[in-house]
Amino acid sequence: MTVAQDQPSRRTYRGNCHCGNFVYEVDLPEVRSVVECDCSFCSRTGNLYVLTDEESNFRIVKGTEERLKSYTFGAGNKIHKFCPKCATSLLSRMPNGPPRLKLLLNTRALQDVDLDPLERRNIFNSKIGAEYLPSEHKGEMPPNVEGGQLYTGSCHCGAVTVALSCKPLDEFNEGVVVVCNCSICSRNGYIWLSPRPENVVLSGSEDAIGRYTFAEGLTSKTFCRTCGINMTDLRNQLSRDEVRALSKHSREIYGRNKESHPVNVRILHGVDVDKLKKVTFAGATVMPSTYINP
Repeated sequence: MTVAQDQPSRRTYRGNCHCGNFVYEVDLPEVRSVVECDCSFCSRTGNLYVLTDEESNFRIVKGTEERLKSYTFGAGNKIHKFCPKCATSLLSRMPNGPPRLKLLLNTRALQDVDLDPLERRNIFNSKIGAEYLPSEHKGEMPPNVEGGQLYTGSCHCGAVTVALSCKPLDEFNEGVVVVCNCSICSRNGYIWLSPRPENVVLSGSEDAIGRYTFAEGLTSKTFCRTCGINMTDLRNQLSRDEVRALSKHSREIYGRNKESHPVNVRILHGVDVDKLKKVTFAGATVMPSTYINP
């Protein structure tokens, strides 16, 4: 076998945030495995990293890296970058790291990559450095649910917090905690739990909470503007005229949305996401979308 034959084939991948303000291309060997980190930040984002090298030829097609929001913590060795409009986590840079760790790309943002069959290599950065202490919930508490439990959660920097009351998560039957494969949920790594609206309190200043609305504007995906952590899916208050203008299918969805205020389970304190019984919702087909990868 020649040296050329021994080298893994390379292909051009295209990646983007959901709103399309940032688009890039990169040349990589076929992505067959990703790195999954358990640190306090990555466990909230659900990032699945692919490493790059000097041959990757990372090039920006639309937007600029300077317009992405940067967030760092701890020793500041790694700079995480996300879109300030839609909160898609795009990449991380380690300026002083070894060559293959200087630029890490979030595989969730790559177009047409099926994440399920990829091998996941786990790293345990949660055990390195000082222990991370999550921020306490700063707002009001929701009413108790009979036989329920109070959960609190937060973004990474602590500017936005959440509290919710629901049945203990370990008692839920499969189908209550949902992973959706639609264009936004697959990119942003949400894992959804859907308590009633009165049992959820999202807390933070208006300046701290980002809201991303797309398509017909039925809901807003809330996130922290500082660290980019995705929080909840908040139903928008549409006028009667706006509701009448919706398609029949969208009106039905909007009507059902008033029954819940979905929360991203990744942000909840003391909850091991891997141990929850989850079901996949085929949102990409059940909820037809006009979304096209840029």
